[in-house]
Amino acid sequence: MKIVDGKMQLISKAEPIEIGDDVWLCGNVTICPGVKIGNRAVVAAVAD
Repeated sequence: MKIVDGKMQLISKAEPIEIGDDVWLCGNVTICPGVKIGNRAVVAAVAD
């Protein structure tokens, strides 16, 4: 966040995402900009 003219502004930067071969992305996964996920990885989210 940055304040310009007394107002807060959200600053986001686009960066590539790299996902390797044979990767399993489970439901509700969020992958942020600039992340590299290697081959044969499992990425899970919302674990109870």
